[in-house]
Amino acid sequence: MVGAFRLLLTFLMTLPSSIGCLGLCICLRAEVCNIIRSSPSYQRGHHHHNDYEDDYKKGLAILKIQDELAALNANICQLNIQRRQVLNDFLDLKGNIRVFCRVRPITMGDNCYLLRPVVSLDSSRLALNFAKNKSKIYSFDKVFHPSSSQDEVFEEVEPVIKSALDGYNACIFAYGQTGTGKTFTMEGTADHPGVIPRAMEALFKQAADSNHPFLFSFSMLEIYMGYLKDLLVPRTTKATEHMPPCMTRILMTCFDANTRRRITNKIWMVDLGGSERVLKTKAMGRRFEEGKAINLSLSALGDVINALHRKNSHIPYRNSKLTQVLKDSLGEDSKTLMLVHVSPKEEDLCETMCSLNFATRARSIHLGNEESNVRQ
Repeated sequence: MVGAFRLLLTFLMTLPSSIGCLGLCICLRAEVCNIIRSSPSYQRGHHHHNDYEDDYKKGLAILKIQDELAALNANICQLNIQRRQVLNDFLDLKGNIRVFCRVRPITMGDNCYLLRPVVSLDSSRLALNFAKNKSKIYSFDKVFHPSSSQDEVFEEVEPVIKSALDGYNACIFAYGQTGTGKTFTMEGTADHPGVIPRAMEALFKQAADSNHPFLFSFSMLEIYMGYLKDLLVPRTTKATEHMPPCMTRILMTCFDANTRRRITNKIWMVDLGGSERVLKTKAMGRRFEEGKAINLSLSALGDVINALHRKNSHIPYRNSKLTQVLKDSLGEDSKTLMLVHVSPKEEDLCETMCSLNFATRARSIHLGNEESNVRQ
């Protein structure tokens, strides 16, 4: 019997308050509550006498919270659209191909009397000093002083990383002669992590904060003697004398439940081989062939950079494995960042000048208006 009255009370609680018999409903609710309270079963469990009223109030509170969450989600989507637009405008103002320069710090083995050629003037310029008081000023989007930390470097790199989750392909590559700190910048150490581990952490965090699910896949490749090698496959061969281009690729697939679409973008982070001339290394035999293969890849990259700079109708992407792989990350729908590394040593002056000239040509390239896969 009490159960029947409880059902009746539940029904009365669900009646809309806008009907004309509101007063009658209130009276009926009160009468039913009195009957339930007077029942023996209620006397044994009197501490539950407000259960149904509490459930009703909780239901109203839940509905209110759901409405607030829906409004917040709509607001977040709008803010994400605005954030993506601001980030894209910011990168466009900086240029489609941004160029940073990092000067290697002085090490214990360096002769302090031979460290005068490269001087960082400010955050965007450096001077290359020649003999007879002659010098040349180079301007880049950012110049990192030898004392700059890994944190400072990644703070400037991070906007390009985040653009990958907003629907753009991205490419970050370190360029410069051997021994200028390219691997330290890209990979770092356990105590001073570089761009690659920090980028992965930033991508995972941003994906976790997104209102879309993401699937990540990770690859590491090496271009050795013109062939691609998967570095995640165990090998028994000896390490090479020259460091060939090491390429880290992160694929990001976004699942949009509303449109039932899957959108995939990629980010390449490339530690290029040393750009020094083979004759300078005095290598012979296999080392000579390895160095020559690296230079051919870098030369092909230079040809692509020059063709983009001249706005040629034909871009020679197929001239090397390196440019074939990076083709869709050097096009109009991509964000590209070049980190040129230079040595402070006087004996490396010629190589430093070649690296800076190459970076200057890259900085002058405008890839065109990007069209991304918009995500909310």
